[in-house]
Amino acid sequence: MEHVLRAVGEHGRVLVGHNVDFGRNVVAAEMYRLGYAKEAVENGFHVTRYLCLMTTAAALCRLPGRLGRPEYPTLAELHMRLFVGEPRGRQGALPDVEAGARCFFRFRASGVI
Repeated sequence: MEHVLRAVGEHGRVLVGHNVDFGRNVVAAEMYRLGYAKEAVENGFHVTRYLCLMTTAAALCRLPGRLGRPEYPTLAELHMRLFVGEPRGRQGALPDVEAGARCFFRFRASGVI
């Protein structure tokens, strides 16, 4: 984990993910567990910006939510909307990264982001 944190901090400019706020909290907890200083945990990654596929996709997927607010799509729901099919077979972190990358590049190619 430490080498990943270091690599993202050194080379990352935009951090893309599905439900980025949740992911940032998970990473902060891991940094705390690894003994990083409180300031480092609070600052997290030193990237220019974050892009959340989940919040970006809310208007596109138009899932009905409560109190008139749109429901956020799951990664599988977003993938089905963009590619007319669920992500292939496996479950886990790597297939989620692959599905997220496909969604990101589709958004980019279509001018959504």
